[in-house]
Amino acid sequence: MKTVLIKLKTLGVGLGLLTLMLSCKEDFADESSTTSNQLSSKNARVSASLNHPGRTLAANCFQCHGTNGYGLEHLAGESASEIVDELKEMQTKNPRAEIMNAHAKAYTTEEIKLIADYFSQQ
Repeated sequence: MKTVLIKLKTLGVGLGLLTLMLSCKEDFADESSTTSNQLSSKNARVSASLNHPGRTLAANCFQCHGTNGYGLEHLAGESASEIVDELKEMQTKNPRAEIMNAHAKAYTTEEIKLIADYFSQQ
């Protein structure tokens, strides 16, 4: 009997939420097409960011720099050429001196360019 009551209460809550959603539907339908275009544009950027070939390569960077470049040291929006130059400089240094030198040495020039391009677009 308890189970039946719980199911009925859950069903009642579900129907209540559905009714509320349907009653609000008209409010959302009145949104301007600009908002729809903005969401579409944002979704396209997010999708492009997730599919960027540099994202997988940059996974090593995420713990400190954040998945979108907003970590300890922000890389998001920095110019790709600056990031490339910094990493190329780090490749020339002793890998035991700093962790970034070791990370930089692990990438080819093409991989560094992809990583830099990914972070510059965030």
